[in-house]
Amino acid sequence: MFFKISISAGDLGAYVPRFVALGGDKLWVKRWRHLSEDFKRSPMLEKIGADYHWLELLLHDQASTISTRGRLVPPLIVEDFAVLHFIAMVMEVHARLTPRGQVRLQGRLRAALAAETGFAPLYLEMDIARRLFDAGCDVEFPDLEGTAQYDLLFSNARVSGEVECKSLSADAGRKIHRKEFYRLLHPLEKDLLRRAESGARDVLLVTLADRLPSETTQQQQLRDAIKRMAAGAESPIESDYFSLQREKFGPALEATRGDRSSFYKSCQDIFGGNIHVAGPMPDPGRCVVVMRSLLEDDTSKPWLEAMEKATSQFSGARPGFIAMQFNDLATHELMRPHLRRRSEILANAIFRRSGGEHVGAVFICPYRGLIEDEVGLVAPAFGLFNLESRFEINPQDYPAFYSTIPDDEFARRIRARG
Repeated sequence: MFFKISISAGDLGAYVPRFVALGGDKLWVKRWRHLSEDFKRSPMLEKIGADYHWLELLLHDQASTISTRGRLVPPLIVEDFAVLHFIAMVMEVHARLTPRGQVRLQGRLRAALAAETGFAPLYLEMDIARRLFDAGCDVEFPDLEGTAQYDLLFSNARVSGEVECKSLSADAGRKIHRKEFYRLLHPLEKDLLRRAESGARDVLLVTLADRLPSETTQQQQLRDAIKRMAAGAESPIESDYFSLQREKFGPALEATRGDRSSFYKSCQDIFGGNIHVAGPMPDPGRCVVVMRSLLEDDTSKPWLEAMEKATSQFSGARPGFIAMQFNDLATHELMRPHLRRRSEILANAIFRRSGGEHVGAVFICPYRGLIEDEVGLVAPAFGLFNLESRFEINPQDYPAFYSTIPDDEFARRIRARG
């Protein structure tokens, strides 16, 4: 199949009610009600919704606007267009699938409405398909049709290839899962706020021996300790799996607390890179919880395992392309030396091992990665090609996965920060 989606907000908005109907109106209402209740109950639960389920929340706003006003009302934010492009792709693909493929795609939508990861995996498939259409390729969906194990088959007059999409959770390989951190603090919000409003300037620093446990009893032990310290207990408090101590909310944190990204960076500079931070900072005072682990995150392991799995899903009859989406990766981080270096190491581990010679490239992209610059709406990413593949690979033949933009120009356009 081949098609192009409109760039007009009015045209794209027409897909919203059709997409909601395909997923199931009652299921959508149930999902939106649940997310709305979380937003009202707690800033911590609101944070989970905003980080993990932004697509559903923005779609709710779009559907409500269309229902009451008959159309989308400008101005729209970039994330609105990310949602609209996604649902337009889903609806146009659905219209062109066989009946079997249509049933499976509808099943994917309904499963996503109950999934912890939301729509992230399906978003990646549609994003890659759109990139291939924009590059002039015909695209088929063999996994949806049940004809192969990989997601996409593409071709043009010169080349063809297979794509397997792997979407990695923000928590994959991490000692502290973001959702668990916020859920741990949810019952403590009033205690932390009371402490902050008393005029305190506190950072409650939790250091775990290993990972944040999922067992309710162990989590309650830590929750009780934070509650006691928020009530004024002396520092430190020790247990077999954590230590808790009170630190000063110093000038560096105070200077950056008005900007979320800068504040988090200041916390990293003081307490280490792999941390989670949350807590109230009203005018009278501060009471912020910072959590870290003595053991480093190992995010490379699930990344490598996902690529190994993808390698086994290709037919081997044509070059295979592994599309990796990172659900916690910000667009401006695509130029980070650490990310680029680790991407190269892990991609080469796949390219050079026995059974990986049919892999043509690894493609790295963020979730909700659409940005707007002087060119218009663009979706930044980068590709790492296997120049020793058993297939003759010329990166210029695969523009959906390859760009000739110089690094300094790429960094400027994605507003990369040092």
